[in-house]
Amino acid sequence: MSLKDVAKKVIDLELYSKPKVNNPYFLNNSKNSDTLMIILAGYKKTLWDNVFKRIENYVPKEVDICLVSSGVYDDHLNDLAQKNNWSYVSIKRNNINLAQNTAIDLFPHAQTIIKMDEDIFITENTIQTLLDDFQTLRKQSRYEIGTLSPLININGYSYLRLLKLFNKVDEYEKLFGKAKFGGHDKPIENSVEVARFMWGYKNYLPSIDEMNKVLQEGEGLKYSECPIRLTIGLFVMSRSDWNKMGGYKVRRFLSDFGEDENQVNSYCILNSKAMVYDEKCVVGHFSFHYQDKEMVKMYKAHPEYFKM
Repeated sequence: MSLKDVAKKVIDLELYSKPKVNNPYFLNNSKNSDTLMIILAGYKKTLWDNVFKRIENYVPKEVDICLVSSGVYDDHLNDLAQKNNWSYVSIKRNNINLAQNTAIDLFPHAQTIIKMDEDIFITENTIQTLLDDFQTLRKQSRYEIGTLSPLININGYSYLRLLKLFNKVDEYEKLFGKAKFGGHDKPIENSVEVARFMWGYKNYLPSIDEMNKVLQEGEGLKYSECPIRLTIGLFVMSRSDWNKMGGYKVRRFLSDFGEDENQVNSYCILNSKAMVYDEKCVVGHFSFHYQDKEMVKMYKAHPEYFKM
């Protein structure tokens, strides 16, 4: 081993802890499926009624579903998993990367990994469409495919794709100014009014379910390559790429919130793996942080935008 390799090992030991928990709480209802869907959950209980109702109805039955809680255990999640023949993993330390690594490791048969956050509202046929198109793209595309995501209504890249696909760019720009791709400093992540617009408030856009029906029509692939930072509220990745990535790095003393996203983006870009959006399906992302409080008010006052 070279001096450089030794130095890297020493630095890694200083910065990073073990990648997984050896004895987590694990309600094991594994089907030994080749597809695993992990759903990070435990903190947004207000949304669970509709989020999990959609999971119950719209995820193919052969997929292994595992609810994953980082730093918390929840009886309701455990009961929900038990009722639906899902699995549930909970770890005591609040570290998202550690929780995800632990869950993925417990399902060794899974060669395709779907990751979803608890504030994503899936739509009919979306998960099956993603799985089918992921395999097709890996065979047919001239790109090496790193990730595949559905269009997401509140998302720095795909919100503008949706505006274009549904001819709403002009209407958006009359209200909010020029629509640009990107997230952190843009209205799509910071404006409550934009979040409501993207959820179809006052019929500016169709509902996510109505948009999804339109996008699902027709044959063949419809997709675009994401040229900016990918946000990972819902995406598909192969286990082989997760392995090549080294799993998720677990920083020794920190929560790692958002570091999984950084790592996926870095891995894909530096290894020439395309991050792709499937434009045959759309899901709803409830909101970003600065939009949360007011969007919860909308959720309670106008449940029709979020129900199946």
